[in-house]
Amino acid sequence: MTAEQSPWAQLAGSLLRAGEEIDGIASPEDDLARADGHAQLGTLLETALRWYLRGADPEFPRFVEINDTPEIADNLFAAVRGDATYRIVGNVSSLFDLNISIHTEWGWLAPAQISGDLGRDDLEIAGDGSFSLVLGGAACDGNWLPLPPDAKYVQIREYHADYAPNPPGRFVIERLGGAGTAPPRLTLAYLTDRLNAAAEWARSYMSFHQRSVERIFPSEANAIAPPSRRSGGNSHIHYGFGRFALEPGETLVVSFDQPRARLWSIQWLLAPWYENPDLANRQTGLPGGEAFVNCDGRVRVVISQQDPGVGNWLDCGGYAVGLFVTRWLWCDDGPEVSLERVPLSALSSVLPDDTPRIGAAERATQLGRRRMHFAARRR
Repeated sequence: MTAEQSPWAQLAGSLLRAGEEIDGIASPEDDLARADGHAQLGTLLETALRWYLRGADPEFPRFVEINDTPEIADNLFAAVRGDATYRIVGNVSSLFDLNISIHTEWGWLAPAQISGDLGRDDLEIAGDGSFSLVLGGAACDGNWLPLPPDAKYVQIREYHADYAPNPPGRFVIERLGGAGTAPPRLTLAYLTDRLNAAAEWARSYMSFHQRSVERIFPSEANAIAPPSRRSGGNSHIHYGFGRFALEPGETLVVSFDQPRARLWSIQWLLAPWYENPDLANRQTGLPGGEAFVNCDGRVRVVISQQDPGVGNWLDCGGYAVGLFVTRWLWCDDGPEVSLERVPLSALSSVLPDDTPRIGAAERATQLGRRRMHFAARRR
């Protein structure tokens, strides 16, 4: 076998091309933005390799964690095929809620159809949080979800409403009729195909989300689009997509009426990569269960690089520009969001008197609670 024929040589070639695309997007002199892009590619490749080498077999399915913006949700995926029957056994006692959906393709690889959309209220769940769900085959009593002929994977979103140290749910999937069987020995051709697929998955994810940023986020800074529904695994979400750009010593105050939603959050993301900043060690997002609501019924969240001394803070330390996303779940519509760019020195003049102020010790406690929460969620 020549070096060019090696599956790793093919993977390396694909990654070199993806790296060139990253360098073409970020400004040549902005090494920090380029570092973020290359780090995201590495994270995506690690995820894609786990999927294509360990999870993407509908004959022997298993759940693989694949996350993009997990401030309040973790995402699990398992491969399925439309002419087979599967059973998911799980326990959701530690979760606020969940959503189960069936997909025909990864949205960044090809157009996809989504079905299912089951939440906690749609399932028969025992008092201890356990449940069983059959996918595909003939309709049956209990929890059942049909599989379309071109079904490719099942997705489970696990939702958390606050930073309590709740462990993740537990889910196992099996293909009915597959007991006692095992996959054949790995071939070089199959391995090469899987590695190439992983590289294409990671590269396509990046390019798809960069195009999405250009399409759905405002082009101007310190602006947000009105909340709207988007296609995805859960049809009950209203998203608001915003962009910020702040000078040193500036803040962006994001305010809205307390959402009439069972679950909601606000989170900032790296631009233009649509990637998470440091989730565990900085307050990069805020779920509704952790947010303070002023007595006038409005929520005010401060985005800034410096600690403003308030609880509702999104820490963009080290970044002057970025994206932010609001999510309202299980609601009829989303509240209007207003933005105000305010010097940090004048912040107290625009926040109501009942806004809690917190010092260094309280901030450390808040961040410690956050760190423990994400550590409990497989992070």
